[in-house]
Amino acid sequence: MKGIGRLGPIAALPMLVLGCIASFALPALADSDPNACRGVDFNVKRPLVASRISVRPHVNFVKATDWIGTWSHPGGTISIKRGDGGKLSIEGEHTYPAAQNVHTGVLGATVVPTQGTIAFAEDGGVPFDQAEEGQCLVRMQRVGRWLLVEDNMQCGGSMVTFTGLYRRD
Repeated sequence: MKGIGRLGPIAALPMLVLGCIASFALPALADSDPNACRGVDFNVKRPLVASRISVRPHVNFVKATDWIGTWSHPGGTISIKRGDGGKLSIEGEHTYPAAQNVHTGVLGATVVPTQGTIAFAEDGGVPFDQAEEGQCLVRMQRVGRWLLVEDNMQCGGSMVTFTGLYRRD
């Protein structure tokens, strides 16, 4: 699998990275466990491997309604709507302008948030932790008023990634 990159210049928010809370500009918000982030180099690209990701239940309990809306990020949007049976319907589009053409990526899934996190593979029919090599993996988490999204760069064309911080329109 391809690696995931850093989330860019917005570094003042705490982020869940491979099961550890990293607070880059606000050390007071760092995880209470001083060993949680020991040895993690946040500048290195790492593959998004479902088996290495752990959900932190004390992080970000949100209601289903907190997810709903249209979320924007440079290059794309993610729309989250109420679905059937307590599920959420997610649709997203992202573009990456290349030298001679535009690469695109599309998300479409129906999921149930679990412990403040949305995590899915492909269309949501494949459990995140049972995804196969090359499948689109996406993880979302609310951080304050933002939507933090992380993918494995398998959700579209070359250089297309939904990874980043999104704001609600």
